[in-house]
Amino acid sequence: MTDLTWANHPSADLRLRLADYLGRGWKVAELGPDSAVLTRPKSWTRPGRVLINPFYAFYAARTDRSDRVRLTLTPSGDVLEARG
Repeated sequence: MTDLTWANHPSADLRLRLADYLGRGWKVAELGPDSAVLTRPKSWTRPGRVLINPFYAFYAARTDRSDRVRLTLTPSGDVLEARG
């Protein structure tokens, strides 16, 4: 029997959702037959700057405070998403 990975998961809907998150820099922390937990690095930020005459003040603003996502596969085949 082969090990379960996101690429060979039996649910096509869950594979598609996992591929979307992986393409945006998330990593698979846990993977099971009916769920997956994804995480992203804590340093994930969007840089920005504000003009304060005559100096620029640089800051890092997070677009979303959630660093963990749980994807759960329902018996009907839908994929539910929970952040936190």
